[in-house]
Amino acid sequence: KWKRSKDFYGDTNGFIFQLYPTLSVFSPTGIESNFIKLHDGLGFGGTKDMPRIFIPASMEVCNAGVMDKTFREGNILPVEALEK
Repeated sequence: KWKRSKDFYGDTNGFIFQLYPTLSVFSPTGIESNFIKLHDGLGFGGTKDMPRIFIPASMEVCNAGVMDKTFREGNILPVEALEK
């Protein structure tokens, strides 16, 4: 269930994924439990100050990292989409 929260919530049934250029699923590591946060935007993994994936409510300046302690390591975005 989705809920507004300044804190992370969720459980090990959650995962993040990449669809292009190939399907990749990044399952929970079991180390941290920062699954999802819905406050001033949508965040997954990472930390409270820097989620691994963050889409702000404005839809501007989105972030997608390669690793965190909640989900397995891997690129969410295709390499050619990453900032140089």
